[in-house]
Amino acid sequence: HPDSETLTKMMAFNQKRKSQGKSPLDIKKVTQELEAIQGNSRLNDKEKKKQVEALRKSLGLSKGEMKGMFTRRIEKVYQATEKSLKNFQETKETQLKSQLQQAEHLYGKTSPQAQAIQSKRSSLKNQMEPERHRLSEHAGFFHSLYPGFWSRLGGFFKKIGGGFLKVLGGLGAALRFLPGVGPLASSALGSVKSLLKGKIIDFGKGLLSTLKNAKSILPMIPAVGPIASLAVTGIESVMKATRGGVR
Repeated sequence: HPDSETLTKMMAFNQKRKSQGKSPLDIKKVTQELEAIQGNSRLNDKEKKKQVEALRKSLGLSKGEMKGMFTRRIEKVYQATEKSLKNFQETKETQLKSQLQQAEHLYGKTSPQAQAIQSKRSSLKNQMEPERHRLSEHAGFFHSLYPGFWSRLGGFFKKIGGGFLKVLGGLGAALRFLPGVGPLASSALGSVKSLLKGKIIDFGKGLLSTLKNAKSILPMIPAVGPIASLAVTGIESVMKATRGGVR
């Protein structure tokens, strides 16, 4: 069920299509078609993506239009719903934990009252976890459609990074014990590991943290320290300026 802002955008979009001699789109119908493709258990993700792409072409949409008007919006809905369920689950678990502590204090840990509350906790988890997993999978599928530059870059590094992560893990543990620069080198390796896992945003955050630490250490190195520190300050400024584009 699209919100009013989305419907307003869709009206403007359909007016543009009409001026181009194209038929208007029914946002609910297209959304249902996308949902049907995603929910088809007989298809693997690759086949589903091919059908989504075929639908996009049949509608006369660019990849950016398909993402902006449909797939990204659906992804956000699933993410929001999963988050809402998570918050509900955590609230109920906190309530039940408090009730359990009271029951155990009053009646004992093995009492029927305590067991009944434990049963409620198990039932809550058994109901919530599969649904949250389903919502997360749905969001993940729509997120994988028409990825942006940073997502594609993260996917690339994730593919090539598996073989290096174990080596970096051992190297990071050894570097911690180097006098002076050990923590800095270990922090830098942590950023590299985030990159090799495809986590571009975490890589950017880790790199900024490393640069901040470097500014406090490098000035103490004779001769090259002050120059290197100045260079790091410049790199840090560029990173902060471009950070908003990493999505």
